[in-house]
Amino acid sequence: MLRQNELVDLYIQVAQNAAVCTQDPNLEIDLFEASGDIFFNGDWEKGKAVSFYRDKALPLAVKTQNRHAELRLCNKLVGLLLTLKAYEECLGYAQASLMLSADLGMQLNERVAYHRLAVIHHHLGHSELAEHFYLKALSLCPSPLEYDEEALYYVQVYLVLGDIIFYELKDPFDAAGYYQLALAAAMELGNKKAQLKIYTRLAIIYHNFLVDREASLSYYQKARAFATELNIHRINLAPNQHCRRAARVLVKNVE
Repeated sequence: MLRQNELVDLYIQVAQNAAVCTQDPNLEIDLFEASGDIFFNGDWEKGKAVSFYRDKALPLAVKTQNRHAELRLCNKLVGLLLTLKAYEECLGYAQASLMLSADLGMQLNERVAYHRLAVIHHHLGHSELAEHFYLKALSLCPSPLEYDEEALYYVQVYLVLGDIIFYELKDPFDAAGYYQLALAAAMELGNKKAQLKIYTRLAIIYHNFLVDREASLSYYQKARAFATELNIHRINLAPNQHCRRAARVLVKNVE
């Protein structure tokens, strides 16, 4: 008796053979893409989707100059390869997605492509490129912010940027600037948990690295007020392992 995945493979093969017989490349693209979707959206064997998108549907989209299908397939490949943690392979499709989005004038897709490039470069350890692409994604956000989701995106990205600059590029001054921007968005959003987190990080930086006791105390008091309101009993201003490593690097740079 055939297992469920073997039956799926069989049905897919029959459909693809029928599409090839029609000699309609757009129908072939749709069927190869739909076959990939079955695995991508399923709970098992997601990796099988790669060959349908990359080796079958995408070459046909390029050959027939179907740029919208090409963009759609590149986007799916980026999402799939990110899930599979295949970051090196993912990079080329993310770059292609960015170029296609810009050429087609699809700004939302362009913003997503910049964000994904930032995520990929961050995973690959390319901190400065990650910063660059996060900033490019932010530059395409609407201004002024219209929805809470947009303010939350600002909070999350500026927090990530602060962490990249502080922990990886070892620059507490610029990191504090990004945390301040995250704080402004969190205040506009009224997100108390985010404000607590950001005030705590700023207190740590000013206490342990920028050595501004007045600023540190101010941030700590504000964090403490939110902690009390949120029923959180303790705020730790001691630098964690990442902070201690950053401090050692900063000292070496001064020496």
